[in-house]
Amino acid sequence: MNYDYVILDNIALDTINYKINDHIQLFQTKKSNKTILLAYKDYVGFENNIALFLRCLQIALPKISIRLGSEYKPPKESMYEILKNSTGHVMNRYDSPSRDSVDYRSHTINKEDIDSIKRTFEIVVTHNKNMILNEENEFKSNRWGYAYQQYLTACAANTIQDSVLHLITGLETLLVKGSGLLTYKVALNASLILEETEEKREKVFEVIKRMYNLRSKVVHGEVKEMSKQLAASSTYDNYYELKSILSRILVKIYNISEDQVFDRIKTIIFKSPKF
Repeated sequence: MNYDYVILDNIALDTINYKINDHIQLFQTKKSNKTILLAYKDYVGFENNIALFLRCLQIALPKISIRLGSEYKPPKESMYEILKNSTGHVMNRYDSPSRDSVDYRSHTINKEDIDSIKRTFEIVVTHNKNMILNEENEFKSNRWGYAYQQYLTACAANTIQDSVLHLITGLETLLVKGSGLLTYKVALNASLILEETEEKREKVFEVIKRMYNLRSKVVHGEVKEMSKQLAASSTYDNYYELKSILSRILVKIYNISEDQVFDRIKTIIFKSPKF
């Protein structure tokens, strides 16, 4: 049977293989902790599209930067050559003199991950089908679609500072109407959408504030302060938390109108206890 495949360098499985649907499977490699993403060419459609499934993985596994492996001198028409620029192979500081700033974290997929991956893939497939229908009829842009593209662009970036710009743009797109107090609005609204407890909401709020601070240094060219902040040991953790925040919001509010999202946030705020 004909098939396409790519090797996921920093993803392992906790079992031999997982079946995503009738057309896509994940296999553990025999000699190393890598995973083969395989799509059978027995069907022409979105459900066996490796590129779409890779986007799904980037959303469902936000706390790593997925790296694609390659065969020795892969042919130009291979899926690796086609998709290699859609992932950020390393998240290093552009000014780093050593390899210490390169992030090599990996992930082992388990059953709970698979359930999340399948749900996310349904969203990605549905979104792309709707885009085709819109193009055939009348294209209408929306906040979710723009934020989704910002997230994917962030995943393809090779430095934290570039990626953060796109992640925060995605969050602003989903969570803010109008101008003014952007940091506060994004941090507050994200915390209200994602979490229920005061402690967890405060954690989301603080992560977004920290990464807005980094974004400000990047946008305004404050190179010394930016480099100092990027060198901090907590930078990668905060970056991946920010990435996770946007990915979770994308999944949670998919197919919910922007008016409903903002109305729900307003309701939560107005139901808060009095001072």
